[in-house]
Amino acid sequence: MPMQDLWKNREPIKGKCTPEGTLRYANAASEKHDIPKANFRKPILEDPDKILHLSTVGLGTYLGLPEDAHDFDVYNAAKELLLSGGLNVLDSAINYRCQKAERAIGAALWTAINKYGVNRDEIFICSKNGYIPDDADHGKSKDMLIAELIEDGIITKEDVAAEIHCMHPKFLEHQLAASQKNIGVETIDLMYLHNAYESQSHVLPDLDSFYDRLAKAFEFYET
Repeated sequence: MPMQDLWKNREPIKGKCTPEGTLRYANAASEKHDIPKANFRKPILEDPDKILHLSTVGLGTYLGLPEDAHDFDVYNAAKELLLSGGLNVLDSAINYRCQKAERAIGAALWTAINKYGVNRDEIFICSKNGYIPDDADHGKSKDMLIAELIEDGIITKEDVAAEIHCMHPKFLEHQLAASQKNIGVETIDLMYLHNAYESQSHVLPDLDSFYDRLAKAFEFYET
């Protein structure tokens, strides 16, 4: 059974990462786990009231086979690291391990919050979209997804670069919703546009075409 199906009837976890939550996590790490305060750094932001306290090291989920055994490795690593007090940054992408990486992160997050009292506002969740992902849990290849999206009028064949990447706003909207469902959250704190230049610039006629696509992608993200 896919790991996500164990939590398929759950409600999305509400909330987002906040300055208050990350400061609470950092303080608890120092008081309860003897973790030096230097373990947490504050990204420079224009508004000092929006400063986040983020762990120096986050958990990445790029490598590994799209198999259930790797799901449980990622799940256990994410859960134990969140509970350790030393790490509050989780990073994934919808194409990592054919969507299974996001789902394993989501399972760990659900467990940490609902069984161990970790708060959603203490955790900074990152993901990425742009690459067209396979779905290992449900037997759907990226080619099947492309055909489905074209048939539904979400994208055209011309919107797909090298048969692997798309940054059309409607595709990004579709993939954002898929990532939210995979991770089981209402909000993803940071969404990257994944390797856009590397994947698209060499197949477009000129850089102006690339920048036009890029501008439209960021217009979507900003709204």
